[in-house]
Amino acid sequence: MNYPVWELYTAGGGLLIAFIAVVHVYVAHFAVGGGLFLIWAENKAYKENSGHGAGLYGWI
Repeated sequence: MNYPVWELYTAGGGLLIAFIAVVHVYVAHFAVGGGLFLIWAENKAYKENSGHGAGLYGWI
């Protein structure tokens, strides 16, 4: 029995794990940045007393 079934000889286990980790961190940073942007946009809408939700339609 040959385990693992899918063997990557040139880009083996360590490189594959590193690639997945880099992609994961890249996406996670965008998620955190997007959450902070939503908080900032909501506070801006409250300060400007905007009825458009985020109140950002004028400059996006």
